[in-house]
Amino acid sequence: MKTRMLRKLLILCAPLYAAAALPVAPTSWAQDGNLGPAFRVDAVGSSGIGSLVDSARDAAGNSVIVWQRIDANAPGIYARAYDASGVALSPEIKLALTDGWPSVAMLPGGRYVVSCSSYDDAMRRYHIQAQQYALDGTAVSGVIEVASYARTGNLVAYAAAPVASDAAGNFVVVWNHASATQIGSSMATVFGGFSTNNLDARRYGSDGVAKGAAFRAGSDLPDLSPLGLYGNSVPVLAMNASGAFVVAWSSNGLYRNTIEYQRFDAAGRALGLKRQANPNADAQPYAPAVAIDDAGDFVIGWALAEGAPGAAAHVGVQRFAADGKPQASPLNAYASSGDYGIRGVTLGMQPGGEIIVGWSKNSLAGDAAVEAQRYDVAGVAADNRIAVAALSEGYLMTPAVAIDGNGDFVLAWAQNPMRSGDFGVYARLYRGP
Repeated sequence: MKTRMLRKLLILCAPLYAAAALPVAPTSWAQDGNLGPAFRVDAVGSSGIGSLVDSARDAAGNSVIVWQRIDANAPGIYARAYDASGVALSPEIKLALTDGWPSVAMLPGGRYVVSCSSYDDAMRRYHIQAQQYALDGTAVSGVIEVASYARTGNLVAYAAAPVASDAAGNFVVVWNHASATQIGSSMATVFGGFSTNNLDARRYGSDGVAKGAAFRAGSDLPDLSPLGLYGNSVPVLAMNASGAFVVAWSSNGLYRNTIEYQRFDAAGRALGLKRQANPNADAQPYAPAVAIDDAGDFVIGWALAEGAPGAAAHVGVQRFAADGKPQASPLNAYASSGDYGIRGVTLGMQPGGEIIVGWSKNSLAGDAAVEAQRYDVAGVAADNRIAVAALSEGYLMTPAVAIDGNGDFVLAWAQNPMRSGDFGVYARLYRGP
């Protein structure tokens, strides 16, 4: 996954620090304990500032981790696959897709699909694209042109276009395209903007053939937004085995944000109207995440910052029934005393409806951590909080969790130090209930 856009821009521009070394990739993940050791996914010294990560896992436990490399050393989008025992099925491979935050979903028959949004500067054109691959890294389709926009005025197609799939291999891609007129500026600081806010989606069969044209997945009326930002963030997306899916996003207003969502059936028909997921008391939620189980129940998570940097930060999760009705009050998965800021939120639902929520956090002192919490189907926290990774100095961000048919899950993230220059993508495996 995976804000989000404001937070992701802040992440990429934030000062970075040297990080404590994490273990080198093991030959396999430990399957006899509760978790295996952290391991490195990308080639040592090859990632680049601000690596953006996503992960997917099929029912049999095969995993794919994708990331964007944005430095001058072979920039692009990369992927690597592992089997259920942790053996790499491919080296890291550079995909034909070239830009943007990648998203990945598993397909039947040992395949996966990756999507992203890119911008062709020479042609002044945005492209929403996808491509299918085998687990060994072989491309099994050409690049699929999901949508394309000429850049006119302030039109922007955000650099993420999440993808999700069902058990038959049908998949959907969602993206945000918006325009904004900036209002007032001084010394390169934009005071505000008037924006239009549209989220579109397009459905595909497992063969990569489109099932109709793109359709509207979410929108807001044109409104004022702070700092000249676009009114809706990068969307997040989850689909279950039968093809029902949920799209969620952060709607960014001048004085407050809201986390909104829209449900769809397997044919792409909207189920009801869009709704707000977070409580009205939350003034500035960001970094939405979403997951859905096969019964259609779903969860939406978000981060919350209360005021200025250094103020308390939270991770909230709201459970919903398949009909879209909230189940009880939001869960408070994490609350800081004011020392930490949340850099990203990720969610997964296990086959029985159990919830995995993960987040990355960074302190004003420079240390960082990736953590996770399990919840049972009733929303009761299970066991202790999981300490996934920790650095004494540096940034950990863009956590991405993926769950298999047994409830085992993998959690991947990006590590960003500065003085060592060794930017990396890491992951860790956990057993389910």
